[in-house]
Amino acid sequence: MVNFLLFLSITLNLIAILSIVILYLRQNRFVDIEKEQKKNIEEMEEIISTFISEIKEDNEQFIEKLYSFQPKVIQQEKREEKEMDDATNVDFKPKELKGNKAMLNVYKNTSPSPSERENNKEDRLEKEDMEELLNLILPPEKEKKEKSIAELASEMQAEGKSIEEIAKTLNKGKTEMELLLKFRQNS
Repeated sequence: MVNFLLFLSITLNLIAILSIVILYLRQNRFVDIEKEQKKNIEEMEEIISTFISEIKEDNEQFIEKLYSFQPKVIQQEKREEKEMDDATNVDFKPKELKGNKAMLNVYKNTSPSPSERENNKEDRLEKEDMEELLNLILPPEKEKKEKSIAELASEMQAEGKSIEEIAKTLNKGKTEMELLLKFRQNS
């Protein structure tokens, strides 16, 4: 009987040691997973921060290019304003540019006098710069507005053409034209 109890005790001790080892390994596995997750999070934060810094650098380069695009006259005026500000130590806010089509047309239609034609090369460059700047500020003028399909269809209907003829000339379906014309009449 003592041998049986001794065998049982040793077996239970081995099972207990084995279960302790298994629990220890599982706990270490969770600790390793947590370490990997922290490492992945740090890498992601690093990647995002480098991406943000690259975007910031690109934006700064774009702003520098935008300011360097200004014509020589405007750059010279800015330099003079800076010198005046530095001399007087007064905050100065320049006027905002407001686009006006009439001003643009007057500017384009002005012609230099014969004495000014000698400096024509520099003036041309300044005018080109000014025109580019004005084209950036003012919306482009549309040459001819193309008529929409609905407008064409309603004009053809006003001329007395049938829905089938309208659909054939506009390369659309008959039911599509019917619906289009009904919606056009209701609105």
